[in-house]
Amino acid sequence: MGSRSGYEHRYGFSTEDELISLYNREALVYFDNALRKHRFKGFVFEIRTRFLLKTILEAHDCGGWLELDIYYRLFEYWMAEDEIYNLAREAFDFAKRTAADNPKYASLDVVPVVIGLDVLTVQLEGETVNDAHGRAIRPECLIPMNMCPMAPFLSPFRPPPPSFLLELPTVRVRVEDVDHGLALMEACPICFRVPTIGAQMSSLPCKHVFHNHCVVHWLLMSKSCPLCRYEIVV
Repeated sequence: MGSRSGYEHRYGFSTEDELISLYNREALVYFDNALRKHRFKGFVFEIRTRFLLKTILEAHDCGGWLELDIYYRLFEYWMAEDEIYNLAREAFDFAKRTAADNPKYASLDVVPVVIGLDVLTVQLEGETVNDAHGRAIRPECLIPMNMCPMAPFLSPFRPPPPSFLLELPTVRVRVEDVDHGLALMEACPICFRVPTIGAQMSSLPCKHVFHNHCVVHWLLMSKSCPLCRYEIVV
């Protein structure tokens, strides 16, 4: 399948010595019993993401580095399923080769691996730079990892999400094309931006629709609909 139209992803793998002591000190508190009982080596993957806008002429940095858990966020980056599978397979292959070939990892129960990932929003033919920038994937348009739907299954070192957000009765939809987005809402009532390809919308029980990340941040401050003040009860 490859990258979805209008988006590209590049990645590479590396190890960093300073992460070895960090993860083998902190992660083993959580993983120690299982690792030692079954006598296998564990791998911790840390994604560091750079967000870029790739215009027809050049690339611009959209700002921000994130250190994240893998699967949910890759989906948020508009990465196709086969790309996610290939990245995971290559990451594990790299980790296993690194652990086998480098003597300094022989005594470690946990080997940390850095995945350097570029998420590029690609300007399409006939698309203005402003329009491409408007649909660019940026840190401020992403839900914090501890608030995502998979939060209970992510790293035990991350702060727990507000419990009501995990039980929030919303309907989430990803915009596949602009007409689809406009049928859901003309513009987000919170940020006033029009729907763009790849954006995720959430419909509250009162049927009002917002960008998913916008309404999550709103509900952290007020448990009611921004438009009609419908009280969100979970």
